[in-house]
Amino acid sequence: MPGMENPVTGSFIATVRYAGLWAGVAAGHAVLLRAGCGLGWGDATGDALVFSIVLALCLVPVWYPVRYGSMEGMPVALRAVAWGALAAVVIVVWLSVGYILMSGLFPETVPFLKRSMLWRVPEGVAAVAVAVLAYRLRICKDRARELAERCGRLEKREAQVSSVTVKDNKRIHIIPVEEISCIEADGDYVKIHSLRGVFLKEATMKWFADNLPYKQFVRVHRSYIVQVARVKGVDLYEKESYNVHLDSGETVRATAAGYRLLREVMGL
Repeated sequence: MPGMENPVTGSFIATVRYAGLWAGVAAGHAVLLRAGCGLGWGDATGDALVFSIVLALCLVPVWYPVRYGSMEGMPVALRAVAWGALAAVVIVVWLSVGYILMSGLFPETVPFLKRSMLWRVPEGVAAVAVAVLAYRLRICKDRARELAERCGRLEKREAQVSSVTVKDNKRIHIIPVEEISCIEADGDYVKIHSLRGVFLKEATMKWFADNLPYKQFVRVHRSYIVQVARVKGVDLYEKESYNVHLDSGETVRATAAGYRLLREVMGL
């Protein structure tokens, strides 16, 4: 969805919360290393801080393949390979950087570091899995919130237009909404594509989006509103962008969010 920022770096508060979460993880990790591995408090705290900080930083960019990666249409096996490759990259970077830092800051822990690499791998796998699930949950919540806001705006609509009046030179046209194929933004005006031709009207896309009958018209792009009944097909144009083909022979662009809304309205 457009506008969805990284949940960790999107705001100062989110970053502070993330840092606080990993501070707690580091503290618990230090206690476990002290109690279970016999490390001194200094070495245990150093190990916990270094590996927790590095892992926390490695998990931040995982948001981008989760948010923008087009894996939904992949076969299950191929999707598993893709997620496995992502986890492998994160874990290799995490362990490599952590080992280098620890061997430089706490050289006496090198023997322990070598022994600990085996059990750190499943720890890293679990961390990547939790991060992916958390990111996907955030995306679902944002989409649900966006849909709820749209539904809330729709419930507030009391009257919807059944026709649009356009002045063309000295002639006034009254165009029933059923004859409109799409509305196109054109600076301070909009172009109304209809069975009678294309007309220019001084109005905003927001006005049309708020007043045209819902489930009959969908705003698929900031610059386009289409009549659902006039849609002949949709195909992928490029990543996060689609072409919507109308029965008039026209083709308009749709964003990923607009495409999802169009599918919802069409019941697909």
